[in-house]
Amino acid sequence: MKKVLILGSEGFIGSHLVETLSKNFEIFGIDKVFMGYNKHEYDFTKCDIAYDADAFSSCVKNIQPDVIIDSAASVGVDKFISDEIGEHY
Repeated sequence: MKKVLILGSEGFIGSHLVETLSKNFEIFGIDKVFMGYNKHEYDFTKCDIAYDADAFSSCVKNIQPDVIIDSAASVGVDKFISDEIGEHY
C-alpha cells in the first residue's frame, strides 16, 4: 500500500485529506498541535516543521512516503502578519 504523508494533518483541510485518503492509502500525519479533528486512526507525529527541520527530516526518512501533501498553515493569518514579536506562534 502506498504511503502518504500529510503535513498539517490535524487542520481542517488536512483532516479531510486523512479521512478521504485513508480508504486507499497508508496515512501518516505531521502537525504542530493535536486537535483531535480526525476520527480515523493514522500514524500521527507532533512536530513543528517550521522550526524543527531535523525532526521533520527524521520523520520523512523513517516513513519513506510515496507522496507528501502539504496542507500546513497558520490559523488566523492576520494575527501572524501583525505579530512582530512572536506572541501568537
